[in-house]
Amino acid sequence: MVQDTLDAIEYAIGSKESKWGRLRASMGHPEPFKMTYLEIGNENWGPDYEKRYNMIYKKVKELYPQIKTIANEHVEKMVVLPSAWMNIFTIQQSSLQNM
Repeated sequence: MVQDTLDAIEYAIGSKESKWGRLRASMGHPEPFKMTYLEIGNENWGPDYEKRYNMIYKKVKELYPQIKTIANEHVEKMVVLPSAWMNIFTIQQSSLQNM
């Protein structure tokens, strides 16, 4: 699961010399996509989600520190890395201001 996520990120933003970037280029998009955010999970919650979120979050931040992560569970319940909370708050706040 973690490696699948990293492969998807490499496909989107990796160099066209990388394994997954080469595949993207061969499909007609040699330049990386602009990728700012990554949602970890989709309509997930609970202890299993929190564990998986932390596993993915740590590896993504290690390899791609510029990517902002989004969780899909109420942050006040989560036992995750604190910086992830701020990403969610900032996105929600920004969305409300742009309405």
